[in-house]
Amino acid sequence: MASECYRANTPSVISETLDGETVIMDLRSGTYFSTRGVGAFIWTALEQGATAGQIATELAASQDGERQLVVSTVEAFIRELAGYNLIVADPDGHPKAGLACARGKLVYAPPVLSAYTDMEDLLQLDPVHDVDAESGWPVPRPPLGDAGGAA
Repeated sequence: MASECYRANTPSVISETLDGETVIMDLRSGTYFSTRGVGAFIWTALEQGATAGQIATELAASQDGERQLVVSTVEAFIRELAGYNLIVADPDGHPKAGLACARGKLVYAPPVLSAYTDMEDLLQLDPVHDVDAESGWPVPRPPLGDAGGAA
């Protein structure tokens, strides 16, 4: 796991990070997730191509705790993301050479991923789920006269 690259499980998973909080949405299940601090740092680093080992090394350098504890919590968090199908292994990915520096910016605390299911029904009703890959969304109206009726 330490040298493996991951990517967001697109197109069904989207995310946005604002003010230190990352919100991740699984459009298939309708569940959305939230993580802050170290969790948001890990998500962003994974999106940028960092490996678990690179992330753990950077986070361990940003605090005074034991490196092995940081490694195990980073790996557990990545397994949790994968367990929810938010990320998948990226066999074509290449470990990123540099990583955004966490030193001085983060106080290390084990990452927490919160899951919310209160919008599942609304997201499942969204008509974007009825779209096929060829037509996309929104589907443009056919030109006048092409609808089969009299013009």
